[in-house]
Amino acid sequence: MERLVQNSTLLIAAGLETTATLLTATSFLLLSNPEAYQKVVEEVRSSFSDPSDITLLSVNKLSYMLACLDEALRVFPVVPSWLPRRVTHGSAIIDGNIVPEGCLVATWQWAMYHNELNFTKPLEYHPERFLGDPRFAKDRLDAFQPFSMGHADSYKLAEPNLSFRAPRLLRFRANTWLQFEVLGLKRPFVQL
Repeated sequence: MERLVQNSTLLIAAGLETTATLLTATSFLLLSNPEAYQKVVEEVRSSFSDPSDITLLSVNKLSYMLACLDEALRVFPVVPSWLPRRVTHGSAIIDGNIVPEGCLVATWQWAMYHNELNFTKPLEYHPERFLGDPRFAKDRLDAFQPFSMGHADSYKLAEPNLSFRAPRLLRFRANTWLQFEVLGLKRPFVQL
């Protein structure tokens, strides 16, 4: 039972932190990119006639907003550390180097997501890259693994759960009846 309580506490804390970080990053990036922000507002307002129509399920049809969330996860990864994997079944060859069985290997998301080998214009915010825009046809979207991959991929596990849908719901409801803008910001407080 003690282990269950510890794991539950960890999952709750992790869900809250990633939700807060994702909401903050998405808000900042949308407010820093007026065209993207306007597209989100138009998509939300044209899809729902009343804020009460916006539910955890109905937000899934908002493809541009979902792309904005994915792009925010790419620009500002919410997992603050590396995602380790153990080399199993003999050795592995990674970037021409032999890595023996049992070694931990990992990739930092920031480096992977901001590398021109993986993403076109990696230091810029372009939600369209997740919508099949031909400008980003060479992007390696398989490199986008915001919470891990394989059996530990909590992004795919969290998708149908409240922890990942909560930011969608909050962001969409806010966009239907509020107008946001940045006041007095002479320079970006985050330099990509």
